[in-house]
Amino acid sequence: MRLASSPAAALPLLMSMALVGCSPRNALEVPTTTAGDCPDSAWPSVLEQYADYEGQSGSVGELLGDWSLLDQFGCRTDSRRFLGSVTMLDVSSVWCGPCNEAASTSMEVFEAIREVHPSTWLVTVLVQDLFAAPATVKDAEEWVESYDLEYPVVVDDAEAVRRDYGVLAFPVFLFIAPTGEIYERSEGILEDAEILDLMEYGLDEWASDLRPEGESPEGGGA
Repeated sequence: MRLASSPAAALPLLMSMALVGCSPRNALEVPTTTAGDCPDSAWPSVLEQYADYEGQSGSVGELLGDWSLLDQFGCRTDSRRFLGSVTMLDVSSVWCGPCNEAASTSMEVFEAIREVHPSTWLVTVLVQDLFAAPATVKDAEEWVESYDLEYPVVVDDAEAVRRDYGVLAFPVFLFIAPTGEIYERSEGILEDAEILDLMEYGLDEWASDLRPEGESPEGGGA
């Protein structure tokens, strides 16, 4: 299996989508940009029982590590918003072929799992841009526009999430229970059917921990 050793080497593969995983580059670290909270956010609100939630890492069996990042609207969004839902989080970069491949069908997955239960979310953590520089809100906007996405794409511009979750190649998929527990982690591309099966498993296993259906979509600010 041939892995891309640099963003330049990966560029032709963005067209062919031939890779299974992409190794992250050593980009210059910059401080995370700041922005005010957005009270009219389209994402769900933080449930009261998770107000003091403290995550651990990106490992199976542990609680998902906390983050607070800017999304495609330039609004600060944090991981606690998605507790109470079954969530698939992918850590991706713009220059990574498999990341683009996964994004190209992700809305079909999102719509399909939402038909099963509305307390489900997909979230993308975008780490680097096309040239392995830190991703920006503009990159997130373009990612969303390219694939017509209707779920959060947040920017890990200091690569803190990538380091905390131990991401050594893109993409990485984390499947998260409503309680924040990571019940599956996959490195490399997954078939859409596999994603749906894993999310349905989470819905079955943690049915009693799901937020009320009326509170799941478009929940408002924390």
